[in-house]
Amino acid sequence: MPLSETKKASNNRYLAKFKEIKQRVTPEELETIQQAAAEAGESVQSYILGAVRDRIAGAGAGARTPAGLTEGQRDAAEAAAEAAGVPVEEWLTRAISGQVQRDQSERALRAALTGRR
Repeated sequence: MPLSETKKASNNRYLAKFKEIKQRVTPEELETIQQAAAEAGESVQSYILGAVRDRIAGAGAGARTPAGLTEGQRDAAEAAAEAAGVPVEEWLTRAISGQVQRDQSERALRAALTGRR
Protein backbone atom coordinates (compact mmCIF):
# COMPACT_ATOMS: atom_id res chain seq x y z
CA MET A 1 0.00 0.00 0.00
CA PRO A 2 1.55 3.32 -1.04
CA LEU A 3 2.09 6.08 1.52
CA SER A 4 -0.52 8.80 1.67
CA GLU A 5 0.54 12.37 0.95
CA THR A 6 -0.08 13.20 4.62
CA LYS A 7 2.22 10.41 5.76
CA LYS A 8 4.91 11.46 3.24
CA ALA A 9 4.74 15.04 4.52
CA SER A 10 4.95 13.83 8.11
CA ASN A 11 7.96 11.65 7.31
CA ASN A 12 9.69 14.54 5.53
CA ARG A 13 9.13 16.89 8.49
CA TYR A 14 10.60 14.26 10.84
CA LEU A 15 13.62 13.54 8.62
CA ALA A 16 14.34 17.27 8.17
CA LYS A 17 15.32 17.36 11.86
CA PHE A 18 18.33 15.08 11.27
CA LYS A 19 21.58 14.97 9.33
CA GLU A 20 23.16 11.81 7.93
CA ILE A 21 26.70 10.58 8.43
CA LYS A 22 28.13 8.08 5.97
CA GLN A 23 31.04 5.97 7.17
CA ARG A 24 33.01 3.48 5.09
CA VAL A 25 34.40 0.41 6.84
CA THR A 26 35.89 -2.85 5.69
CA PRO A 27 33.61 -5.90 5.72
CA GLU A 28 35.62 -7.24 8.67
CA GLU A 29 35.18 -4.01 10.63
CA LEU A 30 31.45 -4.00 9.90
CA GLU A 31 31.15 -7.59 11.11
CA THR A 32 33.03 -6.72 14.30
CA ILE A 33 30.81 -3.70 14.93
CA GLN A 34 27.63 -5.68 14.20
CA GLN A 35 28.68 -8.46 16.57
CA ALA A 36 29.62 -6.04 19.32
CA ALA A 37 26.31 -4.22 18.94
CA ALA A 38 24.37 -7.49 19.02
CA GLU A 39 26.23 -8.62 22.13
CA ALA A 40 25.37 -5.28 23.74
CA GLY A 41 21.72 -5.73 22.73
CA GLU A 42 21.77 -2.59 20.58
CA SER A 43 21.33 -1.65 16.97
CA VAL A 44 24.49 -0.75 15.08
CA GLN A 45 23.41 2.91 14.96
CA SER A 46 22.72 2.99 18.70
CA TYR A 47 26.02 1.26 19.43
CA ILE A 48 28.06 3.65 17.30
CA LEU A 49 26.30 6.76 18.66
CA GLY A 50 26.82 5.49 22.21
CA ALA A 51 30.52 4.96 21.55
CA VAL A 52 30.83 8.46 20.12
CA ARG A 53 28.95 9.99 23.06
CA ASP A 54 31.07 8.02 25.55
CA ARG A 55 34.26 9.17 23.85
CA ILE A 56 33.17 12.79 23.84
CA ALA A 57 32.04 12.68 27.46
CA GLY A 58 34.94 10.65 28.80
CA ALA A 59 37.97 11.73 26.84
CA GLY A 60 37.16 15.22 25.63
CA ALA A 61 36.50 16.36 22.11
CA GLY A 62 40.19 16.52 21.13
CA ALA A 63 41.29 13.23 22.66
CA ARG A 64 42.92 10.64 20.43
CA THR A 65 42.34 7.54 22.59
CA PRO A 66 38.97 5.89 23.29
CA ALA A 67 37.02 6.92 26.36
CA GLY A 68 36.68 4.42 29.12
CA LEU A 69 40.34 3.42 29.25
CA THR A 70 42.20 4.05 32.45
CA GLU A 71 45.48 5.93 32.28
CA GLY A 72 47.34 2.64 32.75
CA GLN A 73 45.39 0.97 29.95
CA ARG A 74 46.07 3.91 27.62
CA ASP A 75 49.76 3.78 28.45
CA ALA A 76 49.88 0.01 27.82
CA ALA A 77 48.05 0.38 24.50
CA GLU A 78 50.36 3.19 23.41
CA ALA A 79 53.45 1.14 24.34
CA ALA A 80 52.15 -1.94 22.50
CA ALA A 81 51.25 0.13 19.43
CA GLU A 82 54.67 1.74 19.42
CA ALA A 83 56.37 -1.67 19.70
CA ALA A 84 54.24 -2.91 16.78
CA GLY A 85 55.02 0.22 14.76
CA VAL A 86 51.38 1.17 14.21
CA PRO A 87 49.14 4.02 15.41
CA VAL A 88 47.42 3.30 18.73
CA GLU A 89 43.97 3.47 17.07
CA GLU A 90 44.97 0.75 14.61
CA TRP A 91 46.47 -1.39 17.38
CA LEU A 92 43.29 -1.08 19.48
CA THR A 93 41.09 -1.92 16.49
CA ARG A 94 43.16 -5.03 15.78
CA ALA A 95 43.17 -6.00 19.46
CA ILE A 96 39.40 -5.64 19.74
CA SER A 97 38.79 -7.53 16.48
CA GLY A 98 41.06 -10.32 17.68
CA GLN A 99 39.21 -10.53 20.98
CA VAL A 100 35.85 -10.68 19.21
CA GLN A 101 37.15 -13.58 17.10
CA ARG A 102 38.48 -15.38 20.19
CA ASP A 103 35.14 -14.89 21.95
CA GLN A 104 33.29 -16.31 18.93
CA SER A 105 35.59 -19.33 18.84
CA GLU A 106 35.13 -19.91 22.55
CA ARG A 107 31.32 -19.74 22.26
CA ALA A 108 31.36 -22.12 19.29
CA LEU A 109 33.61 -24.55 21.16
CA ARG A 110 31.40 -24.42 24.26
CA ALA A 111 28.34 -25.01 22.13
CA ALA A 112 29.99 -27.96 20.39
CA LEU A 113 31.07 -29.47 23.70
CA THR A 114 27.61 -29.13 25.23
CA GLY A 115 25.81 -30.23 22.05
CA ARG A 116 24.08 -26.88 21.51
CA ARG A 117 23.96 -24.95 18.28
